[in-house]
Amino acid sequence: MKSIVAVAVAVLTVSSMHSVSWAGSHPHERNGFFLGFNLGGGSADVSFKGFESDGREGGGNANFRLGGAIKNDLLLGAESLAWAKDQDGSTVSLSMLNFAVTYYPGDMGFFLRGGIGFASSSFETDLGGGLTLSKDESGFGMAAAMGYEWRLSGKFALGPQVEFAYLNIGGDLVDTANFFDATLGFNWYW
Repeated sequence: MKSIVAVAVAVLTVSSMHSVSWAGSHPHERNGFFLGFNLGGGSADVSFKGFESDGREGGGNANFRLGGAIKNDLLLGAESLAWAKDQDGSTVSLSMLNFAVTYYPGDMGFFLRGGIGFASSSFETDLGGGLTLSKDESGFGMAAAMGYEWRLSGKFALGPQVEFAYLNIGGDLVDTANFFDATLGFNWYW
């Protein structure tokens, strides 16, 4: 996890240093509908009822968002986030559906995003012989992200993002969970 944080900080630092030279080519105009998704990896920690956590586990991350711009530096929308790991016939996934606010201080490519909404956990294990055991639970979640995007055309931006999500499931199997990720975002603005 320390290496993921170090890489994310390095990418954001370098991107901030080079942002001035890239900013003149395509202005950051956000005045209508937006659509975006991110792909990457991260780690999760799950607290089970009555059991101690085994520590953080690595897995894949993805998110999808859409919404509209209130002002050029303030976007409101819906966002879905997910972390998943498949190992030895067992699949663990954590997901959220949030109302999210994205703020671009300085009206450039750097952004901060926060969201709250519904969270869920899903476990599925292959017992063999065509039998599977699964458990889905839901609760409340919140997430915070920061990143930078470079405007590569008038409508398209690309950039790194780091994100932390907290899930309060309070179910029979999962009590709480969290995941941290570093992803690459693809964003369109109309």
